Amino acid sequence: MPNEESPESQDQQEAESISSAAADWGTQFVKVLELEYEGLAVELPTDATWPDFQQAMVIAVGRVFDESGATPESIARLWEEIADRLLPVDADPAWNREKNAQRLKLIDKKIQRTLTPEEAVELTRLTKQMRVCCDTEEAIPLEGARQLHRRLLDMDES
Repeated sequence: MPNEESPESQDQQEAESISSAAADWGTQFVKVLELEYEGLAVELPTDATWPDFQQAMVIAVGRVFDESGATPESIARLWEEIADRLLPVDADPAWNREKNAQRLKLIDKKIQRTLTPEEAVELTRLTKQMRVCCDTEEAIPLEGARQLHRRLLDMDES
């Protein structure tokens, strides 16, 4: 006899199974991360510095994401999003031609897939700085918009 469940019921079961699988991975994530980090940390030299341990932590997180089936592209995107949230904007957010040229150069490298991790951080920082500077009401050319609006109104009256 064919399955007579409604499509809505089937969708709900699929959503619950996905949710269950995600919940299971979430509970395992910390355990797997701990094992990965421990394996890396024991290999560090006895005179390892705090940055050495931090690097081991980041590598462990990357490996766990990789083991989860995440693609390298999605992992890189996650790192970019994290960096974007963490990076402060420069104290001098003034935007100039040099910063714009550097940002465009880094965007080209990103498109060509030759962007280094350090350059990705710089691109994130510059983009954030550009947005702080340019995404303001002061940056909007309101006077030009007002002139255009007046001209269009004048055309309506004629």
